[in-house]
Amino acid sequence: MWGASAFGGGLAAWLPNAVFMNFAWRHQVHTPSKGRLAWTFAIGEVLKVIASFTILVVALAGFKAVLLPLIVTWVSVLVVQILAPAVINNKG
Repeated sequence: MWGASAFGGGLAAWLPNAVFMNFAWRHQVHTPSKGRLAWTFAIGEVLKVIASFTILVVALAGFKAVLLPLIVTWVSVLVVQILAPAVINNKG
C-alpha cells in the first residue's frame, strides 16, 4: 500500500508537468504575441495545479492512499524538478 501511495504522489507531481510541457511546446510553434504567451502560460499553470490537486484527492479519497508516502514522494519529485536544471547547468 505504501508503494502504491508513493507512486500516486510521484504521478501527481510528474503527470501535470508532463502535460504542461506538451501544451507549452505545442503553443511555442505558433509564436503568439507576448501577451497571449503570458496568458497561455498562466492558464497552463493553473490547470497544472488543479490537475495535481485532483490526482492527490483521488489518491487519498478514492484509492485510500497512505498520506505520508504520498506527500513525501510528491514533494520529492517537485524538488527534483526544480533543482535538476540548476545542477545540470552548473556541471556543464
